[in-house]
Amino acid sequence: MPTIVFPEFRDVNKLTKYPFVDTATLTSLDEEITLPTNLFCDASIYIPGAIAPVYIQKIAITGTGITLTVSDTTKKYIATGEITPRNNTIELFNKDEHQVGLLVASVDFTYFTGVSKGEYEFVPKATSFVPRCVIPLQDAGVTSIGTEEKKLYGDIWLVGKEGVVLEYVSEETDNPEEEDISVPKVIRINLVGDALFKRLDPTFEVPKFVQTINGSPSNEYGDFKIVVGEEDDILRIKNSPDGITIYAAGV
Repeated sequence: MPTIVFPEFRDVNKLTKYPFVDTATLTSLDEEITLPTNLFCDASIYIPGAIAPVYIQKIAITGTGITLTVSDTTKKYIATGEITPRNNTIELFNKDEHQVGLLVASVDFTYFTGVSKGEYEFVPKATSFVPRCVIPLQDAGVTSIGTEEKKLYGDIWLVGKEGVVLEYVSEETDNPEEEDISVPKVIRINLVGDALFKRLDPTFEVPKFVQTINGSPSNEYGDFKIVVGEEDDILRIKNSPDGITIYAAGV
């Protein structure tokens, strides 16, 4: 049994619904279960992007475990945690596997051993947490980069080389001195952005897609030079936005 620190804190809130709001019904949408008012004694929830009110959205009880889901009213920012009956804490994790909260029980969670299997949905008016327990955090956007083996967190260096060019893209704001968090910021990865990178390899041969034109081969780089013949020739060549235009004069 863990040691209880500051028992007077629990005594003060014993007759309240803390960490839920005073108006919380604690009853599931189907009215199958009602959580005891003394089940939880404290909570700290810090889901990036979540907008208050934050509440317990669902409790799923299966043959393999018990999962609690916390969400904001948009249901876009959610976190889940596993309930262990003999434990007295629930660690919450978001979809990126970051810990984003902790729920603490008054004693333990053996209450759920007497609840029938099933999914129990709740609405905000039933299980909203008090503002003191919800720490607002800005949605950080990209929080990790996944590989086949694992996810990378923290400071990550992206280095472009050998045909891979990285480009930072951000739309300009009306006031350049102030950062506009609503403007998307993107790192664009251009593959083969340096079209000549392979020529660093001395064994590289320029591919020649067009072999000949009217029997005439390309130069060593696979290029064809198209020029006007005699001065009185009817053929004309001029630049255009799409490249070059070849046309017959007078037609």
